[in-house]
Amino acid sequence: MPTNLTATLKASQQTVVDVGATSFYKYQQGLLAANTLPQYGSPGTRKLIRAALKQSGGKLLRWQEYSAEPSEWWTMVCRETSLTHLKKKTRYTALKNIKRGLELFDVLKVDAQFVCDNAYQSHCEAYSRYANARAQSAEEFSQNIMQHAQNQKVEFWVCKESAGPRIVGWCMYWLDGEGAFLHTIDVAPSALSKNAGYAFISSCLNEYVNQRSLPVSNGTRSVSHATGMQDFLRKLGFQKEYGRLHVEYTLPLALAVQALMPLRRLIPRIGALSLVRAVLEQERLARDCQPPSMLSRAVKRAFDFTCAAIGVCLLGWLMIICWCLARLDTKANGFFIQSRVGRNGQTFPLLKFRSMRYVAGVTTTVTAANDSRITKFGSLLRATKLDELPQLLNVLCGHMSLVGPRPDVSGWADELSGEDAVILDMRPGVTGPASLHFRHEEQLLAEAADAESYNRDKIWPEKVSINRRYYYQQSFLTDLKILIKTVFTSREQ
Repeated sequence: MPTNLTATLKASQQTVVDVGATSFYKYQQGLLAANTLPQYGSPGTRKLIRAALKQSGGKLLRWQEYSAEPSEWWTMVCRETSLTHLKKKTRYTALKNIKRGLELFDVLKVDAQFVCDNAYQSHCEAYSRYANARAQSAEEFSQNIMQHAQNQKVEFWVCKESAGPRIVGWCMYWLDGEGAFLHTIDVAPSALSKNAGYAFISSCLNEYVNQRSLPVSNGTRSVSHATGMQDFLRKLGFQKEYGRLHVEYTLPLALAVQALMPLRRLIPRIGALSLVRAVLEQERLARDCQPPSMLSRAVKRAFDFTCAAIGVCLLGWLMIICWCLARLDTKANGFFIQSRVGRNGQTFPLLKFRSMRYVAGVTTTVTAANDSRITKFGSLLRATKLDELPQLLNVLCGHMSLVGPRPDVSGWADELSGEDAVILDMRPGVTGPASLHFRHEEQLLAEAADAESYNRDKIWPEKVSINRRYYYQQSFLTDLKILIKTVFTSREQ
């Protein structure tokens, strides 16, 4: 194992570092975002991030940005404490545990000196539960607490026995403009069994959420899964809010991570190696949150070109027959050529076999199954998806991919904004996950009272959501599965 990666994982004193407008706290020589909610965009330029790492001595910097789609990365956030998101039985049990805990324990807001003088024992007892972590020394504990003594953004709380002076737990909240971040919490296991955790956190939530109208977060998901803290917090009103993970490394650590990633499953979760495994698992999560790499894009394009070339060679005779029949059936060019929005919002001429005749006065681009413009042969083409066959030529030209979001006419995809705009980073596809999901789209539109409104308000937003999710999940195997499903669903029809 490279020594630089081992050094990265040694514990160090926590400090707070500002990068741009975002605050980070130093933990295990990594800088982790201290803001309460997933942020929008990067905390700064790569140059600024590297300067912050050099100045602080950190080896990696981690932040996240908001995502409307479920992902493997999330922040636990409490915005209201009614527990209505819980099932009735679970909610009843949680409320009962809160009541019992409050009968046995008092929760007090205190200063940093009080924590140093009275809470160290509860810190040691809390860490006795963990096999892969150790409690700080008394000196380290005091240093880490007192560095925040004059920080107006930090508030300390303790949990004590109602019947005596014993402090059974302490916690620290970091406040920013968005809410309160549960930075650290330690509770003695003996007190947890008496519902001290319920009393402790519910009292803090009452202060921040109910009285001060601040959302509360305990930070992002656990990478190493060392505790069940986040499952517990859900019983007190916390819910997942999804984000996308980003990690920047110093050059030596980046090289070490790249070298060890293929071996990450072989590294045991024992002692210091468990921290190595956690860093590598964190990198896996970050990669899953990012768009496809240049290599995967190149592989996808090579696969598309090869399959399209083979398809045109093998099915050229069928395309000629379909063109001739479409021409006879519609009394027009057997090819239907329409301008569609492609990658980066650029338009291209999409090819299809003509399946509809011209009807004066009908201009809608929304086609239902009972559309009077569809010819008999056109109905067969559409049912078997053979009308899409000429798009193999679009794939050869680089306008399209075999798998991707279906291309739309101007006024739809080209108006996507915000997080939805990532869809325009992909070549549109002959088939795709949204196409499969709405394979009976024409029938749905035929049954709708207002086909255009139903398409705009129901189908289109869901397609955008599906395609946005596909953008981050696309891979060679995913595309292969979609192609296979497309072939078999077409045969079923």
